[in-house]
Amino acid sequence: MIMKILRISCIILFSILFCYCSKINTTKNELGKGLKFYLLKDSSITAHQVDSTNINNLILADKPFLTYEEISYYIWAEHTFVIDSEKAGIIQNLCKNNTKYSGSEGIPFVVTVDNERIYLGAFWYGFSSLAPIFPYIDALFMNGRPTILTIRKAWIVKQPDVRNDPRIYRTLTLHGLIK
Repeated sequence: MIMKILRISCIILFSILFCYCSKINTTKNELGKGLKFYLLKDSSITAHQVDSTNINNLILADKPFLTYEEISYYIWAEHTFVIDSEKAGIIQNLCKNNTKYSGSEGIPFVVTVDNERIYLGAFWYGFSSLAPIFPYIDALFMNGRPTILTIRKAWIVKQPDVRNDPRIYRTLTLHGLIK
């Protein structure tokens, strides 16, 4: 009888411990989502083509082209961040291989935090005759050691600066990337 009670007690104890550990892992996974940058699934769509599209209606690529895990640090005041040369080369190739590379309408990307879409940005070309209508990264940033990228403010003066979204700041701080 005592052995039976001990077995039942052990089973209950292990069940409670298992449930507790499962909740801890779930919390870590949710925190691990972090900051991510996605291109659109259809690489032929330009930034100007989506300028009036609801960000939640855009179909994103299956995987992000950049995540917080690939950022060495982020300077919040300038919205500048550092990535390694290998990742910079991958991003450069994404821009060059895009079907609109020779155009001047920008390559759109979506910035997300914990799988929530925050804002629409674009890789933009310095030679473009069109002003960037979103926060943008210079698509021709590859000079020398390409490790520093800056997300610049859109040229529309009255538009709020979406780069300063507190959800982005919180996740960067949580992961120790703010400098």
